[in-house]
Amino acid sequence: MQFPEHTLSLNFISNYTYNLKLLCGEKSITKKKICLSELEEVTISEIIRKVIDEHQLKDNPDFVEMTFFEVSELLVDNRETYLKGKLSEFIEKQNPDSKYKVSVIYDAIFSEVKVKNNYESDISSFEELAKHKGISREQFKEQIQMFSTDDEEQERWEFINDSLLQENMPFSDRLKIKQAWDDYRVDKMNYANLKLRNTITIISKMIEPYKEKQIINLQHDLLKPVYNEYISKESNSFYSEYYIKVIILMEFSK
Repeated sequence: MQFPEHTLSLNFISNYTYNLKLLCGEKSITKKKICLSELEEVTISEIIRKVIDEHQLKDNPDFVEMTFFEVSELLVDNRETYLKGKLSEFIEKQNPDSKYKVSVIYDAIFSEVKVKNNYESDISSFEELAKHKGISREQFKEQIQMFSTDDEEQERWEFINDSLLQENMPFSDRLKIKQAWDDYRVDKMNYANLKLRNTITIISKMIEPYKEKQIINLQHDLLKPVYNEYISKESNSFYSEYYIKVIILMEFSK
């Protein structure tokens, strides 16, 4: 009712079979997916009546052909093992030539799902629904790529470190950058860390204009101006100067 242009189907998912009376006479407990239209007309009429009463509708709602009861293979007692297996199978099909840390990906996605599930503020648009309660295809792909055993981030660090060395950044500063880099790599795996995620979002928007510029000197053309802009807006930042600069470097080099 709230998002008619975006609703392709309505689904009830259960790890148990459904005991429903079907029009064809088959036993519903043998089926993995049942459309509402397959039920006996008396049952369908009763469901429609209850929906009309609950939402105080004037006309019959059009949802019978797009509503499904589906049985999931997920076992509550063995959820983690099953999901890791399914996740590994999916990733292998998508990227057969790469290797990934499946356990770490699982933890990251499970953490993200908990954050989305616990969002309780009012949602008034589909965009807000997608943002606060959903995970986009691009977000999912980004999470998977983040934990590839082909360590792209290490290669990026080596390139950045060489650049900072050529710019004559003092060794002590480069050491602090490296320590912050290692800390940030671990911290950003926790998708439940809303403070960090908000900081990443802010910095990502700040560096967008710099991606169109020619960056000759990382310190003067990128780190200094973006860091100063961030501090001017977030003067009470929870994170240290070097940690913020690592986020700038990491986001810019993606």
